[in-house]
Amino acid sequence: MFRTCLAALCFLLTPALAQSTLRIASYNLLNLFDAYDDPYHSDEGTAPKNRWDLALLRTTIDGLAADVLAVQEVENRGVLEMLNRGLAKPFPHVELIEGNDGRGIDVGLLSRFPIRRAMSHRGIALDQELAPDRSMSRDVVIFELELGPKTRLLVAPLHLKSKRSSSGDPQSAKWRQAEARAALAAFRQLRARGCDLPFVLLGDFNDERESEALAPLFAALHDAFADLPEEKRWSFEFAGKRSQIDHLLFDGALTLQKARVVREKGSASDHAPIWVEFQVAGTLQRTQVEEKQQRKYAPPEPRFFDLAKKPRLKGFLLKELRLRGQVLSITPTRRGGHLSLGFGWDKKQMLELFVRRGAKGRFANLEKWKGRILEVQGPLSRYRGRLQMELSRPEQVKLR
Repeated sequence: MFRTCLAALCFLLTPALAQSTLRIASYNLLNLFDAYDDPYHSDEGTAPKNRWDLALLRTTIDGLAADVLAVQEVENRGVLEMLNRGLAKPFPHVELIEGNDGRGIDVGLLSRFPIRRAMSHRGIALDQELAPDRSMSRDVVIFELELGPKTRLLVAPLHLKSKRSSSGDPQSAKWRQAEARAALAAFRQLRARGCDLPFVLLGDFNDERESEALAPLFAALHDAFADLPEEKRWSFEFAGKRSQIDHLLFDGALTLQKARVVREKGSASDHAPIWVEFQVAGTLQRTQVEEKQQRKYAPPEPRFFDLAKKPRLKGFLLKELRLRGQVLSITPTRRGGHLSLGFGWDKKQMLELFVRRGAKGRFANLEKWKGRILEVQGPLSRYRGRLQMELSRPEQVKLR
């Protein structure tokens, strides 16, 4: 009796372990590329973002107020650090590990906590019956974060194979299914080795929770958005269909508090960012950013060319330019509902102004621009042999 009472008294007198709120987010940044041609990847067909889209990305990221942010579709660590420097409150820890993608898009992590190690699985074996002679299209990188003196967390940003058609697998579903199984295998390997740290798998899975490809992941891990109404959890829209293809799954000592999808009109990405708040045991120790590290990024003023003078522009590939010319043609693309505008003074030497489906509504009377004189500003790329400039913001265009 005495021992029982003493044990109960000790339990009551033991101070409860502090609980802290941790916010984790994910955002597909839609082709965050730099202005330099990478000789090892086919990146010349993807232009860097214009300065207005970059500003919008930063505003969105600032609004997430995340402690940890997983990102997808980033070309390299340098361009991710450039984006980070312009944030109102930069992340003190930025990491990106090169993956397998042919265009060079990778997953990365921005964190307010120290990153103690990163475990790449880009060479992990895929199920050869599902994806013969295939490898991970990107990577499965598991980061270990130190949240406090005795608190660690595993975070794995994920970007599964897109639904774009491929030879032998019209919807790329089998390849994506093999990747999902590989990601689950990487998690189970850690658990088999005795690692019981809380685990978060998040990112652009390029499929919905009900899909066959993702079934093993959703069966093994907890879905942070399971209780969110369907009309509030969609993160992507294509051809009028809304779906949630950006997910956050978790396992271990994490108590779910909130889950949100942040949809903004006129976003700089075709995906909506997501964030989830957890309660974790212990006191969190975020790394503070010193004032001298908060350097703002100021893009240089672009060079101006009048296309009437037939300038040689190939030497300015991936650089931001200001160009003056005439809209000679307006043509819908064969797929996707985008628009291609022939631009210049000579049909034999015109370049292409490309307007994505989701951006068309931002430009007043776009279908009536044929014959108009424009001054446009943005990075120059080359797509299928033709020089191209993408228009996504009205600020890029001056009608003459």
